Order: sequence, then structure tokens, then C-alpha cells
Amino acid sequence: MVSIIILALVVLLISIRRLGRYEIAMWQAMTLGAILVLITRQISFQQAILSINFEVIFFLLFMFILGSALELSGSLEYLAFKLFKKAKNVDLLILQMIFFFGILSSIFTNDTIAIVGTGLALILSRNHKIDTKLILLTVAFSVTIGSTLSPIGNPQNLIIAVEGSIPNPFLTFFKFNFIPMILNSFFAYLVLKFFFRKEFREEELIHEEVEIQDSSLAMITLISSIILVVLIIIKVIVAYLTPSNDFPLVYIAMVSAIPVIVLSKRRREILSEIDYKTLIFFVSMFILMESVFLSGAIQSTLDKLKLGSIGPLNILGVSVIISQLVSNVPASMILLPLVRNSVPHLWRLRQGQQSQGISQSWELHLT
Repeated sequence: MVSIIILALVVLLISIRRLGRYEIAMWQAMTLGAILVLITRQISFQQAILSINFEVIFFLLFMFILGSALELSGSLEYLAFKLFKKAKNVDLLILQMIFFFGILSSIFTNDTIAIVGTGLALILSRNHKIDTKLILLTVAFSVTIGSTLSPIGNPQNLIIAVEGSIPNPFLTFFKFNFIPMILNSFFAYLVLKFFFRKEFREEELIHEEVEIQDSSLAMITLISSIILVVLIIIKVIVAYLTPSNDFPLVYIAMVSAIPVIVLSKRRREILSEIDYKTLIFFVSMFILMESVFLSGAIQSTLDKLKLGSIGPLNILGVSVIISQLVSNVPASMILLPLVRNSVPHLWRLRQGQQSQGISQSWELHLT
């Protein structure tokens, strides 16, 4: 039960985000948990290394590189201006923001768009005298809802796609999430308009010109972005026509980031802007959750609770509650055993396997 106790401690720290007068970041709480299971020998160093899904880690690393370049070049801000300048009133602006940031999140991950979108939103709020809460909530809703459209839209989607070995993940996510994404985007707009009725005035908006900050870097990021989109299309086609020749998601991010790494003169600045804390969080999470899985506590608890027949609605309800307490990524790792247990005819657990040359000690496979 030591691993479970440590996991409970981590969940508590993530939930309260404070220990006395000290603020605890999510990555710090998760890292503490990983260190504790190693110190208490709940998992060996070798098992800890094998537990890390390097496909996820390197995918995030390469996407962070591309995201940093996009932010430093000012490309996304310029693109946003070109689109939003056609918004003649607040109604159109909010609608365009929801769908624009949502679609971009499904391609460049929601973290990247949230960072860029927040800065842009504050500029729009100041220029057009729009309530800051309305603008920022628009960004939050859009990147969250839009990121569900693809397996690379957010970290939890990536974990589910990689750990679950979902066949043709882009097509699968699009097939099941496109309509819900569209409906929820419109619903988010209606909710915002209901709670901020006074902000949706009819007066015409006047947009200020935005210039690209670094034209050379912008050109490089354009090349990388084109490569990213093309590789996504190729992966969808290959996975559909010849599944045996499919390639990992990490290859898409790696090849897309190469122009930035090789061609940019600002590579050191770009690398310094990477969110390394998130990478540490993921490494620590894999180690901690592997320790919990090895203890057998989750499997035993699920068996005792007789959750084998739990339905999708129950999974949805539990997911909503847990994700509010510990955030989406840890929640997805915690809930994977529940999903395996609830649909045993679809999933089987295999320990100590290697997927396409990348070490993984726990891997889900569709039967």
C-alpha cells in the first residue's frame, strides 16, 4: 500500500496546491511522488526507466520547440490578426476565437495555443474594451474543446492514443469527436453570451495592425507547420491503406521541429523557452503510476468493487470528478485501469513490451 499512500499524497498536493505558506506546482508534487517510490524501493531504477513512455516525452519536447518558435516569431499573432480583423462586432470576434483557437489547438497542442492565445486575448480586451474575463474564458473554452479533435491536441489525448495503440488515431479522434467539438463550441459561445450579455454590443470593432516580430524565424515556422500538416495527412492515409507501414506520432513532431533546430539562429533562445517542467512532470508521472500498477493495488481494488460492468456514463462521471481534482493528465493515467476493467473484451494489458523500438513497460493493445 506504500505506492497508493504516496499517490494519495501527490493527489492531495495537486488538489490543494499549497503546503503551509509554500505553493506546490503540479510538477513538483509529481516529482516528489516519483522520488518517494524510488527511495522506498516500490520500484527499481531499471523498472522506473522502462516505465517512461519516451514516445510521449519526445513528442512533447519537439512540439514545445515548434511552439516556442511560433511564439517568438509572432506568427500566430499575425495570423490571428488577419482572421480577426474581419470580425465587425464582439459576437463575431468571440465565435472566430472559439473556432480559430480550437482548430489550432488540435494541431499545435492546447498548451502552445493557450500561451499565445492568452497574450493575444489580453491585447484584444484592451484594444476593444472587452471584459478580460470574457476574453480569457473564450481562450480557455476554445483550446480545451478544440484540442479533443486530434490525438496531439492535448497531453491526455496523446497518452490515450499512444498507450492505447489506437489504430489510425487522427481518423479515430476526428470521427468520434468532430460533431461533439462543433456542438460544444457553439454551446460555449451561448454560455459566454448568456453570462456576459452586456459585452456583446453592436458597435463596430476597429482592429490595430499586427506585424511579424521575426520574419526569418516566421518563415522557418511556416515550413515546419506545413511539414506538420503534411505528415498528419500522410499518417492518416498510410494508417488507413497500409496499417502495417504506419509510423509513430513522435516522428511527426520530430521531423516538423528539424527546420527550427537546424535553420534558426535563435535555437538557443527557443530551447531555453521550452516548458521543461511539464516534461519532468510526465517522466515523474510515468514512474509513480508504474509503481502503483506493480503493487497490484488498483487491480485488486477494482476487482473488489466489481466495476467490471461499469458503463460509459459512469466512466464519464468519474472522469469529470477526478480530472477536477488532479488535472486531466494524471486522471487519464489513474482511470486507464478502470477502462481496461470495464471493457475487458476490447483491451488487454501486456507488461514489459516494446512498441516500435520505444521502451514501454505497460502498453494497451486493441484485440
